[in-house]
Amino acid sequence: MNPILDTLESRRLLWSAFSDIFLDTELDVALYEYIARICIESPFSAKECEKIFWNEVYPVCIGNMLVPAGVWDGFDKEWLEASIKRHVSTWRFRFIGQFLGEHRLCKNMVKEDWLRIQEKIRATPKALQ
Repeated sequence: MNPILDTLESRRLLWSAFSDIFLDTELDVALYEYIARICIESPFSAKECEKIFWNEVYPVCIGNMLVPAGVWDGFDKEWLEASIKRHVSTWRFRFIGQFLGEHRLCKNMVKEDWLRIQEKIRATPKALQ
């Protein structure tokens, strides 16, 4: 059993929503609310959504924020899915120290965005969750 493939349809929605954080655009409250809604409506817990964000989408999309003129109109869905699947299938074999060293500094670029999404999730009445 592969947890990624078993929940692929639900993950696709999260991947697409989370990838918007990494676009070369200005983020606004509406985007945070939209992403929070996708998380709430998914079959995943808030903690699982956080793992999907940091372990699946972040490593694949952070590079867009490191180039002068990155993608701004949305990542190609097929590219996003293929890249995340490739990353997830090979991440165990990477030198863990190199992985952490490369990405630790970049995490601060989107940490506040993730915290805003969490805030929106927590602010949603339990009846809607």
